[in-house]
Amino acid sequence: MYYLSVEHGGRGGCIVNVASMAGLNPNPFSPVYGCTKAGIIHATRCYAVSEAAKKSNIRLNVMCPAFVDTPMFRQMAAGDASQTIGGDQTAVNAFIERIGVLSTEDVSAALIDILTDETRNGLILRCAKKTGNVYSTLTVQDV
Repeated sequence: MYYLSVEHGGRGGCIVNVASMAGLNPNPFSPVYGCTKAGIIHATRCYAVSEAAKKSNIRLNVMCPAFVDTPMFRQMAAGDASQTIGGDQTAVNAFIERIGVLSTEDVSAALIDILTDETRNGLILRCAKKTGNVYSTLTVQDV
């Protein structure tokens, strides 16, 4: 944020952290992965409401794609369920089928949309093949 900050010669801008739908919804096959992605989502929420971001003219959002056709995904889908809880490849495949698989082009298009629309700030962009792209707010309650 320092280099984007208008206070330090920057023009402001947009930071998009990439997490995963696994950080929003229970994923019974990889809870540790989901926890790390939930941490990214929470950190983005914290920064999005910070005075530093507001003063610096910086927008912060988080993109949460579901399954994406990447080498890591293909390894899991091809039968290496050994890294999942329970190691049940049939259950893993049923889970994948239910949610669908995004292409890297789908994810790139969603990223361009959230980066270029200057009205988008403090949002979660949920990306899934079967439901499309859905924005939701990063609501924060006063304590």
